[in-house]
Amino acid sequence: MMPSGDLLFFSDQQLQVACEVVLDMSGEEVSPDIVFMETEDSPSEDDDQWSMLESSPDSSHNSSSAESDQDESVSQEDLFSASEYVEDIYWNLRATEERFRPKPGHMDHHPQTLKNIRPITVDWLTRITTNLGLDTETLHLTINYLDRIFSNCRSVNLQDLTLIGTTALFIAAKHQSRNPPEAQEFVPQGGGYTKKELFEMEWRLLKTLNFSLSAPTSNNFLHIFMSICPVSETTQNLAVFLADLSLMDVDLLVRHDSSKVAATALFMANYRVNRENWPEDLERFSGYPVEDISECVDTMYKLELLHSELPLQAIRTKFTKSMSAVQCCSPSSPVCTASIYNSVF
Repeated sequence: MMPSGDLLFFSDQQLQVACEVVLDMSGEEVSPDIVFMETEDSPSEDDDQWSMLESSPDSSHNSSSAESDQDESVSQEDLFSASEYVEDIYWNLRATEERFRPKPGHMDHHPQTLKNIRPITVDWLTRITTNLGLDTETLHLTINYLDRIFSNCRSVNLQDLTLIGTTALFIAAKHQSRNPPEAQEFVPQGGGYTKKELFEMEWRLLKTLNFSLSAPTSNNFLHIFMSICPVSETTQNLAVFLADLSLMDVDLLVRHDSSKVAATALFMANYRVNRENWPEDLERFSGYPVEDISECVDTMYKLELLHSELPLQAIRTKFTKSMSAVQCCSPSSPVCTASIYNSVF
């Protein structure tokens, strides 16, 4: 299904409203001027390069460019269920995850507006991925790409954010999906930018990302953990919800590895649904004793409390069919207070 133009594009009116909200909240007057400065890093010769891409944004693109070697790949669930390889896969991902994390303080050289608008962008991209029928991993990759782009660019301002966000999603969909949507589905029907501009931005973002697209995400690690220690559907839904929710907090993603965020999400879900402690098998496999995730648990618990009060509810809406699991374990519920976690540590 093609999203409407309104869904794919921040209008000038929406940008102006966002600027006014930031002014009301922070006292900082902001302007949606276009500034996008990328680094001069050249692409690396690694296994993440895409053979489908030409060497120039002016090169021809066609619908077949959306086809990739992903068509011949196995699903994430199939891969992680290969028990004889899952431990090697896990530790290989652990060895590489740090270089895919956003740089500490990477938002400091951007206007405060960008950090304030980031949760709105995550919420907006969540709605688009849901509307396009893209999977959770595509959303996680998109946010990873955005944060790394913000880390490596000197300045990104509001009017560029629509095109950058949509292009990051376009790249993630082609990298992750066996049958990604056509490029035209990422172009707003009412105008705003063209397909040619989408392809040009794709090339710029790929260079900024150094063509390194296979980032280990908390969603990756979460599925590995759940293949080692199967859980109920209710626990799984709540864990995935919490992992998705972590995307809203850039500081959490900077401070904690994706594997730790995944361990935290599963720990919180398992404890809240089943009142079970961190399983010994998972502690041994993950390398995370429960005390090592205590700080991340506290941060994620506070994030969930804050999110429940915000109008940005695309992630919660995404779990509508399983909302009974999320609602019955709401952080505002009397049985879900910080004390139940503090008693474990």
